[in-house]
Amino acid sequence: MRMDGDKAQAILLLVSMIVSFVFPLVVFPSRAYAAATVIFLTSTNGNDEYTKLLPHFDNNLTDSSASAHTITAFGSAAPSAAQSKFGGYSLLTTSASSQYVRTGASADFAPGTGSYTIDFWFYGVSGGSPFFARGDSTYAPYLIYGTSFYASSNNTSWDIADAKTIGTVTSGEWVHIAIVRNVSTNTYYIFNNGVQTDTWVNSSTPYDNSSYMQIGRIQAGGTYANGYWDEFRFSKGVARWTGGTNGVQYFTPPAASYGTDTWTVPSDWNSSNNTIEVIGGGGSPSSGGRRGGGGGGAYSKISNLSLTADASVMYVVGSGGSGTAGGDTYFCNSTSNCASIGGSAVVVGAKGGGGTSSTSGAAGGSSSSGVGTIKYSGGTGGSSTSWGGGGGGGSAGPSGAGANGGSSTNQGGGGGGGSNGGTAGADGGSSTGGGGGNGTGGNGGGAGGSPGSAGTSGGGGGGGNASNDAAGSGGAGGSDTAFDGTHGAGGGGGGAGDASTGTSKVGGAGSLYGGGGGGIPDDSNSTGGSGAQGIVVITYDATPGAPTNLVTTSATGAVSLSWTAPASSGPSNLETYGIWRATASFSAITSATLLTSFATSTGTSYSDTSAVHGTTYYYRVTATNATATSSLSNQRSSGSNSGRIIRLGGLLRAS
Repeated sequence: MRMDGDKAQAILLLVSMIVSFVFPLVVFPSRAYAAATVIFLTSTNGNDEYTKLLPHFDNNLTDSSASAHTITAFGSAAPSAAQSKFGGYSLLTTSASSQYVRTGASADFAPGTGSYTIDFWFYGVSGGSPFFARGDSTYAPYLIYGTSFYASSNNTSWDIADAKTIGTVTSGEWVHIAIVRNVSTNTYYIFNNGVQTDTWVNSSTPYDNSSYMQIGRIQAGGTYANGYWDEFRFSKGVARWTGGTNGVQYFTPPAASYGTDTWTVPSDWNSSNNTIEVIGGGGSPSSGGRRGGGGGGAYSKISNLSLTADASVMYVVGSGGSGTAGGDTYFCNSTSNCASIGGSAVVVGAKGGGGTSSTSGAAGGSSSSGVGTIKYSGGTGGSSTSWGGGGGGGSAGPSGAGANGGSSTNQGGGGGGGSNGGTAGADGGSSTGGGGGNGTGGNGGGAGGSPGSAGTSGGGGGGGNASNDAAGSGGAGGSDTAFDGTHGAGGGGGGAGDASTGTSKVGGAGSLYGGGGGGIPDDSNSTGGSGAQGIVVITYDATPGAPTNLVTTSATGAVSLSWTAPASSGPSNLETYGIWRATASFSAITSATLLTSFATSTGTSYSDTSAVHGTTYYYRVTATNATATSSLSNQRSSGSNSGRIIRLGGLLRAS
């Protein structure tokens, strides 16, 4: 049957009116929402798993290391505000009053066969110099007497160190002193404000007198220091700084006090949708001749860690090696039991890459020694099998293990390994440096050259060509964008090419985060590339904000509720509201009953028709998005309503 145009239009209009009446147009409210929150923790404050003693002397004698040794004052020694390097106070010790402080006896202060570092700030008064020792015996495993360092292995002679100089200590000026034993080369170093004042080789194991650490005095009834002390730190198992040549500055003294790294859990933390990823620090070869490359840091990850909002937790970011291994990176669920990657509070951790003092490349951080549900190892440094330095290993990342550095099979330096599932660096040739390995995207390796080219996109740095000048240094590794546009896994540095004696070359530095440093050619004046520090990456979908302005109105047979929608829905649109009810005041859903839940499109009001007359109820509301539920809204109770009979304070009253 055919209809003319007017009839057809009339029928369409009628249908449209019916549809509009029966199925009214529903416009679902739109709400802007944020992407997942990503947080990067990169600080390294110097109070780490190696720190066994660290009093700041900030108006107290508290040891802030995880060991928490008790420190006792003698002769009324006490912190003073008269001088301070950091924190407003420092410890004053004077000879006239026989003042000093000491800990209890502890194996923490026995170096054993490992590395150790002692560093502190001292401010001399009236020509005063620092005095400290372990124990009161005539000989000690380590002791500073004025401006000289002594150490014994046999308790009968100063066979390890006999009057080694710590340099000038000028009255009225703060000076930073560091004593370092690097067991990988059996080398000792002394630094004064970062300048090397002495170095020597001794393989003997320091004498263990099973005693205490005392600051401000040596030997029973002996000599006392006149001056102020700040940031006294004893580190066991690590050589924090290494050098090579006296009179050369190898590091800048710390510009702030050493502190632990703590993190406050955000108020919108989502325990059911988060990841925590960590990369260990990259290792570095020590100075002194042919060296392989440093190892890359390992990677570990966990998901959906339950943490309490606004609580404090502790973490440690592994430092990059400087002639040493890289530090471990780990994250804990509390501020205690977090002294090392093996601590009971550690929930995710990645090992640092190894350092090397030989022609063999250092091992990358091992995944088997890490903590997490997903773990990858760092790349191993390339070996110096001939004259050039080996390339550094790349760090592991979320896409896979770090790649190995290339070896030097002749005079050219090996290329650095790519990061995050990338490819290995190429071996150095007869006179040309090997190319750096590519990153996970299949590109970014630096070319060998004079010097080697820097890597990009997580690629390793190119190895240096053989040359008789510094132009044969290795190229630095490159960083990828595994986590965002600026944070990712780091490629290893290229090894330096061979050089004639006396020529200073440098292995390429490992890249952020966790890249291993490039190795050293056959020349004692050249130095290895530094490893890059690690990182902690926290990603979570924020919980939605809580509903606000909840209001209740009591009426016969029902309680009416209304509220304001949350200001933020988190990373996805809100889906449901939940109505929680109890007969007593409550602050947690475990103390209430979920009365009902319904789609947010329904609106921001609800009528509780199941309320029993004569009973007072307490209500709160939650909002839920695709991944999480908000905290509770403000609480309101069913209260009086004019002309209604309700329960108030256990009595019936008509108003």
